[in-house]
Amino acid sequence: MTGRGTSAAAGSCPGKDHLERVRDAVADYYAAFVERMSLDEASCPSLFRFGASQVIEELYGTRTAEELEQVQGVSLGCGNPLSAAALATGQVVLDLGCGLGLDCLLAAKAVGSSGRVVGIDLVDDMVKRALLTARSAGQDNAGFVRCAMESVPLSSGSVDVAISNCAVNLSADKGAVLSEAARLLKPGGRLVVYDILSDAVVPDEVCSDLGRWAGCVGGVLTAEQYVRHLNRAGLVEARVREAGSAEGLVERVPGAPRLYVGEITARRQ
Repeated sequence: MTGRGTSAAAGSCPGKDHLERVRDAVADYYAAFVERMSLDEASCPSLFRFGASQVIEELYGTRTAEELEQVQGVSLGCGNPLSAAALATGQVVLDLGCGLGLDCLLAAKAVGSSGRVVGIDLVDDMVKRALLTARSAGQDNAGFVRCAMESVPLSSGSVDVAISNCAVNLSADKGAVLSEAARLLKPGGRLVVYDILSDAVVPDEVCSDLGRWAGCVGGVLTAEQYVRHLNRAGLVEARVREAGSAEGLVERVPGAPRLYVGEITARRQ
């Protein structure tokens, strides 16, 4: 995740035009990432390099720091939402901003053939890659859809568990993302998100820089802001805990507040 870049202010840059500019910038950045990965498959740490089935077997369960580093180029994540998701056989799982699909593959193994996993991502090439990897790994219960996190083409109340791994911060309308997650969850369904959080509201010069938005810096929230969005979405038992350092995962910006990895959980009543 190091070196990513794109941003805009969560509070100081409202309006439809701002939302569209952020979305376009994020999509362009990650489309370029997939293209670079395709050109340099041999040196990029990908499921294609390590072998999808082998990676799933080795990484299923809690991932260590070393394991996360090994697959950084695939997950594009900042943690392991499955460690808190407590998935069970037969469940339906939604991955918001699935990237290349690592967490979807791990979730598909956990819910078994009677369960189903749907990964959604804004970037068409991400979705295509994730689908190819799932099929090569024999995970036929994992499907992928190209769409925005703010508007998912699934029925209300159709999901047992919604997960996300360092993707919600990329949206310029996080309230819409979390409200959509609440809509999709069944009564009692759970949301588990790993994301980059901030000790304080990021300065305007950081959050208005589109170069830092896709870098998971410009659009970060504080824990308090996250909880407010969850509550407004109608989710209950909202909790945030610090799960690790963001050092090495995102750009260090002089003058910006401390960033860290947060585990965010909530439930639909």
